[in-house]
Amino acid sequence: GIEKDLLQHLEINLYLSSYLHEMGHFLKPFQFLPSSNPNLLISSFDKAIWGEYFADTFVLLSAVESNLFDYIFLMKTIWYLREHIASDEYIQNGVTDNDAFMGAILLEQAIHCQFIKIINGKIFIDFTKRKDLKVLVKMVFDSFRGIESLNKEEQRGLSRIMKSTFLDRINEKYFLKKSSAIIQTSSASNVCA
Repeated sequence: GIEKDLLQHLEINLYLSSYLHEMGHFLKPFQFLPSSNPNLLISSFDKAIWGEYFADTFVLLSAVESNLFDYIFLMKTIWYLREHIASDEYIQNGVTDNDAFMGAILLEQAIHCQFIKIINGKIFIDFTKRKDLKVLVKMVFDSFRGIESLNKEEQRGLSRIMKSTFLDRINEKYFLKKSSAIIQTSSASNVCA
């Protein structure tokens, strides 16, 4: 099953995901390494959100091996996101952690393309839909092309629109849409492949 496959390749998945993630931080427009992109005029938090999204989606889009793709997906959605929304911080202020934000966006994309769904209280992952999820991830990736040529208001507007596409925006705070039920259901015993 998925657990055996991921555990069997855990060491290489950790290494590859960490390495590719750091390489993703060199990519414009959300470049963090060797220094931040001076042409980005969005808030520091939005830079952190989209910087993580770009670094991790670079890994997802680069993943030739399916177990690396699965590892990144599960780490960002089930681990980072689940931990964050269980906190009092989420209840009061919505998603405030950049890794959890990335996980929320990725999970909403996975629900949209039916890569993941809940049936009778269990989470099912349809691994045949990996390619569909990659297409959605690439669409978000591509939507930021040329952001550097926009003025400050246009850049911030694009970032706000993209966040609102995947999360509910209430009083300038962002909350999960469909994915909240999946995160609340998720545990190792409830995930089926």
